[in-house]
Amino acid sequence: MSVPAAEPVEPCAGPALFVGLDVHNDTIAVSLAASDATEVRRYGIIGGTHDDVLKLAKKLAAAHPRLSLKFCYEAGPRGYPLCRFLQSHDYHCILVSPSQVPRKPGDRVKTNRRDADQLARLYRAGEISGIHVPDPQDEAVRDLLRGRGQTIVQQHRARHINVKTSSKPVRIWSTSFAGVPKNLAAAFIIGIVTSSGRGGVQRASRLPPLQECSGGFPLGIIAFAPQCR
Repeated sequence: MSVPAAEPVEPCAGPALFVGLDVHNDTIAVSLAASDATEVRRYGIIGGTHDDVLKLAKKLAAAHPRLSLKFCYEAGPRGYPLCRFLQSHDYHCILVSPSQVPRKPGDRVKTNRRDADQLARLYRAGEISGIHVPDPQDEAVRDLLRGRGQTIVQQHRARHINVKTSSKPVRIWSTSFAGVPKNLAAAFIIGIVTSSGRGGVQRASRLPPLQECSGGFPLGIIAFAPQCR
């Protein structure tokens, strides 16, 4: 599935009002940068719903009838729907990748209003570019492929853990010796049983005695690993 490359945003030749949005789930910080001015004006904080953004756009269009509105915001948890919503109402809007936003060295102060100011300023200067905004069908296919890839990774990881743990002996310490023959009183047997490919016994080892109990029965230890395939 080919995705067209994003084209650089050229500075607007006609009069325009560049609107920088710092979008969050509950609030949106708004800053304005007119093409015929040098300063960036902070509009304030509005709600985070689409209706709030549409109300803002209509209010700005009524206050600046000679300027065309151009919105921009960074890609984040809100994703593509807000951009598609503004475009469906005949407003120009771009979605900016956070990695493409220039940052000043040593500038570590980051607030919502300052991010909105920077977006409006850079958008007016033509220093940021918009990424491709897919339609809802294309986005659904992306989500499906992304979820499938994550499922395959988890499946491979679980299979790897299963293979490693199924070949490792699991020691079970037991002190119950009902029915143990008395000829084993002088020694005990440690049977190391691991799962082979056909479910049989792979190896067993006989070790010298470690301890004898006073009653003539040994302290037995049997170590085995059940087959986990």
